[in-house]
Amino acid sequence: MADEKPSGQWSDYDERYRPQFHFTAPANWINDPNGLICYDGEYHLFYQYNPQSRNAHWDDKPVHSASWGHAVSRDLIHWEHLPVTPIRSGSGSGIVDRGNTAGFGEGDEDVLIVFWVGSLSYSRDRGRTWKHYEGNPFLPRHADPFVFRHEPTKQWILVSFIHPDRPDDFLFYRSNDLRNWTLTNQYKGKLHECPAVFEIPIEGEKPRKWIFHSGNGEYLIGGFDGKEFHEEAGKFRMDYGTFYASQCWHGRPPGDGRVIHIAWMNGGRFPANMPFNQQLTFPCEFTLRRLPEGLRLCRQPVREIARLYDKVVVARDNAVLKPGENLLRGPRAISSISSAISR
Repeated sequence: MADEKPSGQWSDYDERYRPQFHFTAPANWINDPNGLICYDGEYHLFYQYNPQSRNAHWDDKPVHSASWGHAVSRDLIHWEHLPVTPIRSGSGSGIVDRGNTAGFGEGDEDVLIVFWVGSLSYSRDRGRTWKHYEGNPFLPRHADPFVFRHEPTKQWILVSFIHPDRPDDFLFYRSNDLRNWTLTNQYKGKLHECPAVFEIPIEGEKPRKWIFHSGNGEYLIGGFDGKEFHEEAGKFRMDYGTFYASQCWHGRPPGDGRVIHIAWMNGGRFPANMPFNQQLTFPCEFTLRRLPEGLRLCRQPVREIARLYDKVVVARDNAVLKPGENLLRGPRAISSISSAISR
């Protein structure tokens, strides 16, 4: 199962319609993944969450602010749900401040920092408790701040989405300490909200490229000099299905250069008698491949999916099924077939 229930808590993961391989909240509404951090072998998954109901938080009357739900995993497959964070905000991102550049650290543990609309919160105890920065808000309240490290210039970079009325405008900031930010560029990127900017190697080659990825799966390929994104190709779209607000995990272990991401499978009709609404994609790895039509971003399930494999079951060779016929029986029949096909 893709969800692991903490001791003494939720008991609803054997429900008939509960997804077995995709992340869901124990109950209520979820949407965008937020603040993806990998620290000391533990993957942190934050997500937009409505603690009040199964409705989208923007549809509740009166409107409730989105909360950040929180779960952790050591294999990207089995998740332990943690208490909802004190963050009441729209989407954002997260980083591991390994050099204590912000000065929040007090002990041996690196500080985890998450960024939300114009503000940040930090944790000194591996993400179990969070404190709001007393200098919030430190930037104008632009949406979806995405923060990453640009090693060539030894700077932190923040990209934010300006406003729904200006859907292709993004602001780039730089900082040495994650508290004080300088505007470096306003970019019209032909993209729309939930930005993610990351570097990735071309598969089988030495050169690397930068990707500017937006909420609906559209992306640009180019270069980044620490101040400006220089578009070289695009825009392209990788996924035309239910795929939105993708983010990549920051702080991957040394030697593991994979770009791993997860997205919201937006939409869909969920049974009215189920306590949850919406789910996330299965974690996937981004690769940049040279195809006949040029460089394109590709994705495939993370290799950890092999942990879900049990065995291959062959009921009949070259079988033609009749309507309603099921080669496998029992409550896990569909899951078993899916696993066998994936294998």
